[in-house]
Amino acid sequence: MKKLMIALLCVILAGCSRSSNKQESKQLYNPGTYTYVSTGEYGDMEIEVVLSENAIESITILSSHDTNAILEEVRNTYIADIIALQSVEIDTVAGATGSCRGVCEAVTTILEENIYENNEQD
Repeated sequence: MKKLMIALLCVILAGCSRSSNKQESKQLYNPGTYTYVSTGEYGDMEIEVVLSENAIESITILSSHDTNAILEEVRNTYIADIIALQSVEIDTVAGATGSCRGVCEAVTTILEENIYENNEQD
C-alpha cells in the first residue's frame, strides 16, 4: 500500500509540473541591449545587459577599475547565477562584494527601466 501511495504521488506531481510548463509566457521586458554605469569596488563599472522578451540573456562587464581576479570571479559565479536564476536576489561572491553590488545595481536599474508596459492588457 505504501508503494502504491508513493507511485500515485509521483504521478500527481509529474502531472502538475507538466501543466505549469504549458502556460503561455507573457512578455516581461522590452528586448534590446542596454548599458549602465554603476559603482564597483574601485570606481565606475560599465555593464551591458541583453534582454529578450522573457529573459536576461547576457551580462557583460564592459569596463571596470576592479582587479581582473575579482572580475573573473564575478563573471564566473555571480553573473552566471543571475542569468541561470533570472534574478538579482542572490548572494554576492566573498571578496568581491563591491563588484557584485555594482553589477546588481546595473542589472536592477536596466530591468526596472525596461519592464514591458502592456502586461496588464494581455
